[in-house]
Amino acid sequence: MTDKNEVMPFWAEFRTSPEYNSVNTYPEQSVKTTIEAFGAMMASMTSTPMKQWQVSDLQPVLEDLVETATNDTDPEAGNVLTGTYDSIRAMLRYLASQQEIGMTRAQLNDMLDKFEAANGLEGEEMAEDTNDYQKNRDINDDPELAAWQEHTARDIDRYTVEWVNAYVASPAWQTRSTEVTPEFLTTTFKMLAQNIYDQYRKTPKAWTKKAIVGVMTGNFVSNVGFREAEYEMLAPAFSDLLAYLGEEGLLNSKRASDYQRFITAAAPEMIEMSKDSDNFSPSKKMATEMMAAGVDLTDQAAVQAYMAKKMGKSQPEPSQAELDAAMANPAALVDLANKYDPDPDKKYLSVQRVPDHDGLQWRQKTAIAVHTQGVISGLQLWAMRDTYQLPGNWGAHDVIKNMSEVIDVMYAQNLETPADWSVATWENFGNWMRDSQSKKRYDENIQMLESLMALLTKGGILSAQQGQQLPAAVRGDAIPEVAGPTKVKGNVISMKKARKLLKAMKHR
Repeated sequence: MTDKNEVMPFWAEFRTSPEYNSVNTYPEQSVKTTIEAFGAMMASMTSTPMKQWQVSDLQPVLEDLVETATNDTDPEAGNVLTGTYDSIRAMLRYLASQQEIGMTRAQLNDMLDKFEAANGLEGEEMAEDTNDYQKNRDINDDPELAAWQEHTARDIDRYTVEWVNAYVASPAWQTRSTEVTPEFLTTTFKMLAQNIYDQYRKTPKAWTKKAIVGVMTGNFVSNVGFREAEYEMLAPAFSDLLAYLGEEGLLNSKRASDYQRFITAAAPEMIEMSKDSDNFSPSKKMATEMMAAGVDLTDQAAVQAYMAKKMGKSQPEPSQAELDAAMANPAALVDLANKYDPDPDKKYLSVQRVPDHDGLQWRQKTAIAVHTQGVISGLQLWAMRDTYQLPGNWGAHDVIKNMSEVIDVMYAQNLETPADWSVATWENFGNWMRDSQSKKRYDENIQMLESLMALLTKGGILSAQQGQQLPAAVRGDAIPEVAGPTKVKGNVISMKKARKLLKAMKHR
């Protein structure tokens, strides 16, 4: 054993490394304190010098962390463990990349993958969304190819983003040859890497000309809705990034140079093919048609309305008999919510979100329960539309969709379930609506939100204090002084009930 903390001398370099980007949403002091404690634990638990650390040295310390969290009765222990483990993992990856421990980056990742799987540290949602993760990717199942591995795919996702982040933070970014944005480069380079692995089973360190050309003239043309200027930007943007990766040693310099040549050679054919709609998939043809008709593809209501009109049918709506039968039966209400869910593919789980906020972590289980609560609230408001005011031109589908979407957004962007909604969050949301929406749309949304808040207050999900203050917050009015929060009883389904009912439904 030794009293020397061999980890902390590398803090400053780690703080500016690509690996740190994976934990930059945590407070810096928290990460630093965690790393310092980890170094002290390693010093007290092993006499092996850091340069020689292997699985046998690291495993006991990591297992000790899990055991401590498991035995902790604090309800936040799980979140603390997640932040602690994320910080240690990022530092270990940095040390491995600098050859400061006795394991290669690949060996370390293999150990961490096994450890996470054994201890549930992939995140509550990761084990559950494995099928969804694969379902959203076009994976070539040719038996001649190596088996597709999720941990490899996730690792590629992680380090391609780290590469772009490092490039954007470097002086080389300032001299790039195009006006590409960090967001566009991150999305497109990650997409390129995903497609090459899914279709050809090649990682970024082993790409081939066939794989690069195949993706750029295949999926990038048939399925991706780039504008003409964006197609023209891809090759030079990728080439600049690859030059940086080769110079910094993040990618073998010869491979980086070869990839640049392959991409540059494939670009003219890709651009030419992108001008011919015969090369588009049916979904891209539809998207192109909608854009030509002036439909905003980011407005899901407009997209669905266009699709419904084109298909000659309206969105399905619940009958009054169904609503009446479900209103007195929470389990039947969840069944009805599943039947009329406007997002049955759970695309709300993939929208832009914050990974953590004010010490809370995004959780898929909570996101699903929140969404279900939103759909149920929409059904209840529609069933009681004689009691609660709703925009006159909205049908049941419009009400359900808008209710669920606003509750989804509140959780995705603020990690607030309805019971946790705050004045500050709704003030910000109201400001955004006033700045970005027409008066007609704004008035409709205010009417909808006031009715939603009234429903949730009557049902006891919002406190009486929230019920008075939140409508004022979203309208931009003075916030009324109200006595401390109290809950009232009602028949609006709660988050706890939603989770229990959803769990029960899985076993029917």
